[in-house]
Amino acid sequence: MSVSRALRGAWGFAQEDWAAQLDVSRKTVQRWERGEGAPDDRVERLLVSFCVAQDVFERVTSGALTLGVSSASELHDVLARARRPRAARPGAAPAQGRAERLIGRDDDLAALSIAISRHRLVTITGPGGVGKTSLATAVRPGCPVVVVPLAEVRDPAMVISEIARRLGAVGHQGRTARDAVCHMIGSAEWLLVVDNLEHLVGAVAVIEDLLASCAGLRVLVTSRVPLRLTNEHEYRLGPLDAGDTHSAAVELFVTRARHADPVLHFASGELELVVDICRRLGGLPLAVELAAARLRTVALVDVHARIDRPLGVLGRGPSDRPRHQQTLRDSLRWSYDLLNDPQQRLLLRVSCFVGGCTLDAIEIVGIDTAVEDIGALVEGGLVQRHSARYRVLETVREFAAGCAATQGTGDEDREVFCSWAVGFAEEQSARSRGPTQVEAITAFEVEHTNCSAALQWLVDTDRGPLAHRLATALVGYWDVRSMLADARRWIELTLGTSGAHARRRATLLNWLAYFCGLHDDLRSADRFAREALIIWEREDLPAGVGYARLILGRVAAERDELDEAMTELLDSERCLRGVGDLWGLIRPINAIGETARAQGCPGVAVERHREALELCRSLGERASQPSILCDIAHASLDLGELRDAEAAAHQALAIARQLGNIVGVANSLDTLARYHHLTGDHRTAVERWGEASAHHDAIGLPIERRDRAQYRQDVASALDLLGESVFADRWEIGRASAQ
Repeated sequence: MSVSRALRGAWGFAQEDWAAQLDVSRKTVQRWERGEGAPDDRVERLLVSFCVAQDVFERVTSGALTLGVSSASELHDVLARARRPRAARPGAAPAQGRAERLIGRDDDLAALSIAISRHRLVTITGPGGVGKTSLATAVRPGCPVVVVPLAEVRDPAMVISEIARRLGAVGHQGRTARDAVCHMIGSAEWLLVVDNLEHLVGAVAVIEDLLASCAGLRVLVTSRVPLRLTNEHEYRLGPLDAGDTHSAAVELFVTRARHADPVLHFASGELELVVDICRRLGGLPLAVELAAARLRTVALVDVHARIDRPLGVLGRGPSDRPRHQQTLRDSLRWSYDLLNDPQQRLLLRVSCFVGGCTLDAIEIVGIDTAVEDIGALVEGGLVQRHSARYRVLETVREFAAGCAATQGTGDEDREVFCSWAVGFAEEQSARSRGPTQVEAITAFEVEHTNCSAALQWLVDTDRGPLAHRLATALVGYWDVRSMLADARRWIELTLGTSGAHARRRATLLNWLAYFCGLHDDLRSADRFAREALIIWEREDLPAGVGYARLILGRVAAERDELDEAMTELLDSERCLRGVGDLWGLIRPINAIGETARAQGCPGVAVERHREALELCRSLGERASQPSILCDIAHASLDLGELRDAEAAAHQALAIARQLGNIVGVANSLDTLARYHHLTGDHRTAVERWGEASAHHDAIGLPIERRDRAQYRQDVASALDLLGESVFADRWEIGRASAQ
């Protein structure tokens, strides 16, 4: 693809670096540039964000850059054409895959685009299954678009964290998720698509606050009811026309039926049956699609004969519900009644997986016929399969929950789901301590939504023992992903449950103290660590004592109480070494090195840091290595061992980039900058500082406290040596290279 090649060439990216920038493989970039395929919607959003951040379109307009497109809308058109499938051979079946347009929604899409251009807050309202999400995600406003699905979120307090995660805005050490979002958006033009907000009434204030804080932000919400804010523009989405054989509902039915069975054809008399089916379903898109999917296994005449069963299905729902919701519920009931008992039971359990699930998970929560049963659910349109994952639409999930409540199986189904979540999380937690650490973190990333849903239910129903097990298994992932605020909230909620063993409570208290320390809440960190220490000493568990004293040592160091810090850290090392906990031993050993350097003993610091590094390497632990290597580099610079410092800093940077650890990248760049400054290469030093500063700003990460004075001194020195103009120029070059 010429646009990809032009952008890559203009900024000097190698194919491998460009692939990393867009989170794809190098082979994918090569295929694009050979004209084979094109970036999907996710990568398109990254390309638009890159172009906006680098003022690409402005440079094209001014003639400073040749790209072939001069706006986000032109870029979308180019990519859409490139993604369009090649013409089929004569007589070939229709191509399957994503539709080129939303059937029957051209007018709605045009009207919604106008509404978004005129109003900063637009809410698409309508009954479940009417297609609000499909319409919202089809909008192309010519600016960066971020879609935030909230169907799986149950706590309004978690909404801002979910928005931050989707934006890639990371809160860190004092910067809240809200501040990170506002900092990232600033005054730039963005469209935030907030999907499924109706069940989170308390989160409306979040939307109002973001609109007030970000002047260029526009928000498109999907909800069954309006938000009732003063400046809200409501766009009511109705069902599809189902009046005759040329109507949109019939076109949708025929299209989906042919997706289910590519060789299917309709005679004129059969199309009249389709019209009647669509009319009886009220033209509701989801109901139409579910009925059409049945043609894979049921004849059209049989679908028509049963579409209004049982008890006259259509129009027999609760009188206080919209008619189209009654129709959808009745359509789902019909599909559900065609299943046998094992298939019905599996649907109720698969519906617990709010983030989708794999076939392995289905086999765990199902029975011996799970593989056969899930096939029936997919064919029936009740479960959607996307690659290797199975997902249940939210409307189907609601219907399944009602069935479970009626049958009295809801708690049993949830318990089976939560048992899966605990087993999965504990398995991945164990795998994260060794060479499979990266693979385990990736697995957690995929299933985190499900694990969060399980933990929420365990907390809500006061199932303390399982809640403590699940939270304990998840804390390592929260730490690696810098989910500091979420981790604190989940741990506090879990600690509020009853029935857990004292040791599990102490483990979570240790972690809570740790996360409080990262938030600079030293008073809470000290309190929770001491509460955990009391339990560990009472239970006579030296390993627990070691972890508690590690936190107390870190707190003391942050308070510049270095002698007390060293005492606590040495005691932590003694306890963990005594029980052979080599993985846990890494942290106190490295912290002792940091404290020794603060006490003016860089030689001792290097020895301790290298000991910690060797432990990491022997155990296959990579996440801690960038931090330790930066510590080695700084202590080596203190000793004048410049070559060792340079090597350590470059290793740290390489590992951090491989892991996608922005904290490690920023700290490594700062370390390299100090090295270049000490060796007289002040221009390169300033460029590295500038590059690091862009990463610091992106995630709200301050310079580490122990390095702050040295950093300020070195930057001031470079400014004096280079002069203000050269310094500023090199700093901006560095910041630009961070994009």
